[in-house]
Amino acid sequence: MCLDDLVSEISNFVSERDWEQFHNPKNIAMSISIEAGELLECLQWDSPTASEIISDEKRLNQLADEIADVQIYLLRMCSMLEIDPVENSKRKLLLN
Repeated sequence: MCLDDLVSEISNFVSERDWEQFHNPKNIAMSISIEAGELLECLQWDSPTASEIISDEKRLNQLADEIADVQIYLLRMCSMLEIDPVENSKRKLLLN
């Protein structure tokens, strides 16, 4: 699945549940922050290496789920604001 297809699937998911009424930039930004906090919580009090996480299937799946939540909300925000996530990331890399 390409990125455009994923963005479309996310939009359909939201539409099917009639969630557009709740999706404004502030609420999506808050959701990104909440999900990022849940990602951080998975690593609280521990500092595993990437290879240690990869070898622990349960932990890897837990982190992957939280990463997906953040990613879905980020893509939703990009879609709402008509920001191309690929071009925007490339632009920002050039600025840094």
